[in-house]
Amino acid sequence: AIHDMKKILLFPNSFSQAHIDSLMMCRGENAENMIPDTVRFLTISRLDEVKQLTWAIAAVAEAAKVNKNKKFVLQICGKGPELPSLQDQANRLQSVNNLSVIFSGFIQSLTDAIKSSDVFLFPSRVEGFPLSLTEAALSGIFCIANNCKHGPADIANHFLNVHIVEPPSYENFIASVCNVASSEKYRNFASRDNLVLASSQWPSIEELTLRFSGFLLEKKRHTPKPLFD
Repeated sequence: AIHDMKKILLFPNSFSQAHIDSLMMCRGENAENMIPDTVRFLTISRLDEVKQLTWAIAAVAEAAKVNKNKKFVLQICGKGPELPSLQDQANRLQSVNNLSVIFSGFIQSLTDAIKSSDVFLFPSRVEGFPLSLTEAALSGIFCIANNCKHGPADIANHFLNVHIVEPPSYENFIASVCNVASSEKYRNFASRDNLVLASSQWPSIEELTLRFSGFLLEKKRHTPKPLFD
């Protein structure tokens, strides 16, 4: 058991201040960049079974079936062993005329993809700490994330634009995507006037380094000296 929390320093994975600044600026006033009657979804990860990208494809396809008057685009960024099966799943949905699934492969930076998207999807089954979700949250884009182990719920505590699917079931994830697409809730977060970003408080790597250094110095000052060298 931990009896003295002052002896422990907890902080999240983060990014350089320059990268945080670029994420905050990449979308600008995204309301101006939205395309009428089009909803653009984005996800980025290693294309692995644990990431459950089949859920993302199924959810956007279901939203397209429900909202036939809108066009739906899902951009999947990343590489991995699940690519062939994901492509097969997308090909089987060609009859959904208002749906496009794009496989972009590996991308160097998330900022350009976020700039041209409306909703970020995070259907992963488990995580160490979701860096891509953190990047998306910092940009201000609306995010739909499974409440998987570990990380999404902690991030959602800081960001109003992160919607948590709880419990994180296949049916609930699809229902959340359909609800957001139909209600156009994501539009409420397109303007920075309507969103209080935690990015103004989210610590950068540089700040975390200073915190850690100060923590070690404070701990050293309070550590008794040994009786014998």
